[in-house]
Amino acid sequence: MLSPSAQFLSVYDSNVFKVEDGYDPDGPGALPVQASEADLLMVGLGRLALKLPFSHSHVSLTWLPQYRAYARNETELKTSHQAVLDAALRFSSGSVLIVRDDFVDAFFESRQYVDESGGGGGSTPDYVFKMTSTPYRRNEAMASFDWAMAALSGVITTYRNIDFSADPTEVAGFRLSTSGTGPAAGRYFDFFDYTTNAVELRAYADRSRFRLFAEGVGVITDQDRSKVKASQLESNGCPDPPDPPQDPPTNCDLIRQAVDFETIRQIEGAVGLQGALASSTVAELRLGYADWTFREGQVEPYRGVTIKGGIIHNFNARTVGRLDLTQLPIQTTGQYRGYYLRRDGAVALSKILSQHVQVSASFTYRLLDFPGSTQPPPPDASETLLESLQSFVVKDYESVLEVSYRTGKGPAQGPLLLRLGYNPYISSSTLDGLSGKTHRIALFAQYGWF
Repeated sequence: MLSPSAQFLSVYDSNVFKVEDGYDPDGPGALPVQASEADLLMVGLGRLALKLPFSHSHVSLTWLPQYRAYARNETELKTSHQAVLDAALRFSSGSVLIVRDDFVDAFFESRQYVDESGGGGGSTPDYVFKMTSTPYRRNEAMASFDWAMAALSGVITTYRNIDFSADPTEVAGFRLSTSGTGPAAGRYFDFFDYTTNAVELRAYADRSRFRLFAEGVGVITDQDRSKVKASQLESNGCPDPPDPPQDPPTNCDLIRQAVDFETIRQIEGAVGLQGALASSTVAELRLGYADWTFREGQVEPYRGVTIKGGIIHNFNARTVGRLDLTQLPIQTTGQYRGYYLRRDGAVALSKILSQHVQVSASFTYRLLDFPGSTQPPPPDASETLLESLQSFVVKDYESVLEVSYRTGKGPAQGPLLLRLGYNPYISSSTLDGLSGKTHRIALFAQYGWF
């Protein structure tokens, strides 16, 4: 079974570099006061899927190429690729073996100050923001076996391996992350290489309307942070080969003292349920307790509650509401060591107006809390080094309003889907220069069935 399809997305963004209007990054220095800049982003996404079913099992291979470009800003990279191999083998006993491999060859984009004065003798620097693209590769392999011990119970064992590697980047500061491309595009990116190995054991019992489960998870993540250190040394003008260490240590000495490798050990236990809470309400709720420790020290461990839940309620045949809540620690990005505690809350409502037209609205609140390092900040530390040690909070408020139209006759859906959306976004932070707002207008077209 071969199924090709294509998508096109055009997004007008009033603040494409996600800057804080009026923020002066270096006071009386040469860098200009930040001002928002609008641009138009155009994205083309293809999908070619091949599925081979046999008995009650299947093997599928999906390729998703993507092309993205801005109307005004030139970027170094424009294309990315994702390939997904998925296989499911169902046994007569009811047990299921699932194997999946997801490979991404993509890039993240960051803003960077560039001097366009030409650098001639006596010339005044003319700094402007430009997009810089950093390639990365991410491969996630997963094998899961659902052992159905009885008609209404079983045990699921899952092994997961993630390998991530990125090219060296000149971007070493948190404020410079903007946007990216790939399966998990967002604001925060890993600038270091890492490997994660995770094992999950879940026991479940099915009831008439829902499934109860209890699970234990063990994870080890090994980080290679040498590229981050090299970026910081370069951005701070540190000599290579290094000068002899000073007393008290210089800023470059402090950067060189940072660890090249880190290991995170994660243990978590959780309970939850999946299924119908009522005739018109379904939910997936998970409550756990996690313990994160860091081998190299000078980082507070995380020991606390984890929450992940979603509830969908059908008010009537045409109106659906959704509530999502999340509290999870996630590994830090860039020059930071430790974890971010991420808290998300989202509400959404969608309504079918006719056979072809549907409208939806959503609001999302996100909080990212970095507790900081236990290492005291040195008196002469640079800005990027201070950032990596001090605690901070980032809060995001995002709304989305959409209207969509899909072709088709009767109950059958047609291949063409059109969607128009408006997306205001506000961010605030205890770090200077990270507060800002933007307005996006997006036009989306899809032909085929994704």
